[in-house]
Amino acid sequence: MALFLPTQILLPLAILLIILLTIMWFIYAKNKKLHTKLSTEKKRYLLYKKGVEKLKQSDLKNPGKDFEKLNKYVRGFFKEYFHLNYSLTYLELSKEFKKQKKPHYEKFCKTMSDANYQNKIPTKPILKKLINDFDNLLSEY
Repeated sequence: MALFLPTQILLPLAILLIILLTIMWFIYAKNKKLHTKLSTEKKRYLLYKKGVEKLKQSDLKNPGKDFEKLNKYVRGFFKEYFHLNYSLTYLELSKEFKKQKKPHYEKFCKTMSDANYQNKIPTKPILKKLINDFDNLLSEY
């Protein structure tokens, strides 16, 4: 026995099915785009985290080079995550973070500025403190 549905029911059901499939496809496409963006973001964040961990575990035999590595990580992080110009000085970054009401970042930038301009090459204890402070900032983010 065959079941025949009248066109008065079949046509609205077909339209409803097409609308539902379109909505599901749209949601799937948005979700896929968001997932890709989040996984890329996570990979970039982990690069900073791993770089800082390497610096923490190193014996800091060459504080000048190690400070430059830290400097690159810090500036890259601020550029990518806060959309701040890479060429800003740490005092300018400090002022920017003060405007944004981020006291931890402001204090860190002042400390980086002091280490960079007062000593030219920071001592190992200062460098260790800076590395730990930046690791804490990464963890807060």
